[in-house]
Amino acid sequence: MTWDDDDFGFEDELSDEERDEFDKKNKKRKKHPLMVHAYEIVSLANALHKSMDEDEKEMQGDHIMQSAMMMAAKVAGAIGSESWLICMQNAALVRYHAHDLLVASHGLDMFTETHADHIRLFRSEMEKFRDLFVEWAKEIHAMEPEEYIDEWGLFLHPRQLL
Repeated sequence: MTWDDDDFGFEDELSDEERDEFDKKNKKRKKHPLMVHAYEIVSLANALHKSMDEDEKEMQGDHIMQSAMMMAAKVAGAIGSESWLICMQNAALVRYHAHDLLVASHGLDMFTETHADHIRLFRSEMEKFRDLFVEWAKEIHAMEPEEYIDEWGLFLHPRQLL
């Protein structure tokens, strides 16, 4: 069995109405500017990774790929949810991995033979990602908090503090 990102294995159990809602949310997630750009970052990270020799991949490339893929997965999970708390939790992880990618790109200069133009392109796209992230954060802050409270006490919506 092969899986693509539209095949979650439970569509047969959904009613027509539930399937329509699922498809609507999935299309919304895929078209969100931050999600589109996250996929682009993964593609760029993959291109950088493929251009490296085995030692460079081990030292820098594998880490860059892991962060790029985790970043995209957390964006998808957050955008796919309607939960303020899940969005905040995932946003914190996305921010961590995005920052990690920017820092790692400096290591490419120092420790690999990666072409400087490719590194500049990667950094430029990460800066665009950061701008899109800031806009997405505004969407999260506008969400209504659910009744669920973060059991760890880390993420409290400002309205929950009143």
